[in-house]
Amino acid sequence: MFVISVVVVIVAAIGLNLSYKFLLETPESASNNEALLASNGDKNKETDHNVLLWTPLHGSWSHWWTETNLGAASRLQKSNCPQLRKCSFSSDRNSLNNSNLVIYSYSDIDLADMPPKYAAGQKWGLFIPTPTDRHTGEVWSQFLPMFDLLISYFPNSNIQMYRGKTMPYHISQSVKYNDSISVEHTHYEVKFRKLFREIMDKASKGSDTVQRHLGDLSAVSEFDKSKDGLMRTKRHHKHLGPKLKEGHRKRRRAFQYDSRLVATIIDDCHTDSNREGYIEAMSEHVNIHIYGSCGAPCPGESPEVCLQYLSRFYKFVLVFESFMCQHYMSDLIWAVLRTDMVPVVFGGVNYSKVLPLGSYIDALNQSPKNLAHFLRHLDKNDELYNNYLQWKDEFAVEQDSWLCQLCSSLDSTTNQLAFPPTQVSLEPPADMCTSWPDLKFGIHGKHR
Repeated sequence: MFVISVVVVIVAAIGLNLSYKFLLETPESASNNEALLASNGDKNKETDHNVLLWTPLHGSWSHWWTETNLGAASRLQKSNCPQLRKCSFSSDRNSLNNSNLVIYSYSDIDLADMPPKYAAGQKWGLFIPTPTDRHTGEVWSQFLPMFDLLISYFPNSNIQMYRGKTMPYHISQSVKYNDSISVEHTHYEVKFRKLFREIMDKASKGSDTVQRHLGDLSAVSEFDKSKDGLMRTKRHHKHLGPKLKEGHRKRRRAFQYDSRLVATIIDDCHTDSNREGYIEAMSEHVNIHIYGSCGAPCPGESPEVCLQYLSRFYKFVLVFESFMCQHYMSDLIWAVLRTDMVPVVFGGVNYSKVLPLGSYIDALNQSPKNLAHFLRHLDKNDELYNNYLQWKDEFAVEQDSWLCQLCSSLDSTTNQLAFPPTQVSLEPPADMCTSWPDLKFGIHGKHR
């Protein structure tokens, strides 16, 4: 009986070893690994910290190497994050035993494709860059305590993505990331509320009444005839936004003078927030030029370079989020605030607790039509427009890359992650989300 038990154990061990080897080496992952390693640079270079990507991201391995994710590594390490030189990222599962950190994309986890966790000191990380459906069930509840840190857009994450802050020049490091601005600076927002409320009240009576009311509020400044002003009006007259109906063509000709007033960068043409629906409705009253994968190509290797180019011609940038959730805000807003353009935000977060008051315009406070008229009015009134830039005299924008945070945490003198020795016993709650024009918040997606 004892001999039979020993034989069974040996056979089981051999089977486990073969299945584990098959798990590590699959033809699909091998081909993907080669491409990924080539994208990451010299695959033979030695680094202090090895990070293994166990799953694809949003169904594709190439999504890991976009500018928002790991694609920014080479640019960041040249600029302000030399720690990235000590980190290497790979999807080669053969390096599992030598990896300091194993990252799993939450939306791509296959519970039947999980490796054993036995390497000493190795950490597991959950990666949630955008709102997604939640895992449920007894099997998932058994795997969840095996993860050590959370990398996500949620504010309470170990590594928070898209983190930024606006810091007063006279304060060094006392302002927390994504924290609210001091109440002493709220006058930047207050001075616009009365004006905006009056404009919106009149807007319900028709566009002609709006224009008469705008004329009464302030003298409309003569159109800027400077070289930059002429450049802004003469170039890119072609509308790059959603196609309008035949009946709107006459209306479009009526506002050709502001054809280079509003721009946006969009790479996802169909979104949960239905930002494309708002943009289409708004484009009936003001030209909106779309750059990115859903519009015209923008020069530069990053959104920051693209925005610097756009700031030469445009006054406003639509920062419309693909998810309208209470905790989700991409990092595009921080890049826009570094330019001399005014961001028009569209999302589910409370922007008044994140951005300097008076530095942005919230699209959800008004209809697409009224917003278009308001932007055109600000275009004609330099004094009102410049008020949206006054905060720059007292605040500077700083952004903390999640990649830099991650590699800095691995570079700990204790040879351990710079986090408390606790597990991710609870995943972040499902985010409360909505879409335009419904705007009724509810739990995003579904459980699976």
